[in-house]
Amino acid sequence: MNNRNYLILDFADENVHLLLINNYGPRSDTSNCYAIFMDKILDGLNIQHIIVGGDFNHVMNNNLDI
Repeated sequence: MNNRNYLILDFADENVHLLLINNYGPRSDTSNCYAIFMDKILDGLNIQHIIVGGDFNHVMNNNLDI
């Protein structure tokens, strides 16, 4: 995935499977960048818990967020 800065921790033990994603938003403004990012990360994974955090550097809806 171009133009991305992220760190992913995939943790599993006997009782839980956890995916921890730290994201620093894209350098360009594309409205579907997070959907594409999550689709690529989660494609084919069977994860119980997902935590996503970070600095998204993105306005999702100009009418609501500005």
